[in-house]
Amino acid sequence: MTFLLFPWMDHLKPTYRPVTLVLCDSVNTGDNTQLAISGDYWGLQEFTAGSSYKLCQIKLKVWLEGAGTGTMEARMYAADALGEPTGATLGFGTLLASTMNASSPGDYEIIKILPYPVITSGQDYVIVATYTPTASEWVNWRVDCESSSGFAYSDDAGDTWTHGDIPGGCSP
Repeated sequence: MTFLLFPWMDHLKPTYRPVTLVLCDSVNTGDNTQLAISGDYWGLQEFTAGSSYKLCQIKLKVWLEGAGTGTMEARMYAADALGEPTGATLGFGTLLASTMNASSPGDYEIIKILPYPVITSGQDYVIVATYTPTASEWVNWRVDCESSSGFAYSDDAGDTWTHGDIPGGCSP
């Protein structure tokens, strides 16, 4: 098969443009303890968007304890007045445990979020992190338990949330 490309067809050539990711929002205060996430034990982080943008990825500071064969999931929701998830999932992404650091204090792991939710300036959102283990394992998520950073946990798969009281206290 022969393919001819004429100069007047240059506009049909595929072009690849590098994409520069820009940090739009962050919650990285404290980093003084961790919350174990596994099975019905979930964590969430609330934030207020500082600008409007289309979200493509998040970074969570986590590390794995155990065999490393499960899957972590991060879901994005609008937040209600209590700082808890409301409405439909805006986007989600997964991270295989086998790719995570296995030592404290962990690394910032990138989780791609699809279908690129549109974040609106001034709106409150939450990132909900879950982990589906395949053995006796869990993910530790670094958090700030000494301030009102909008962090909460659930021990019943997201039916109820506890704010500002980390199980085990504030020990690193």
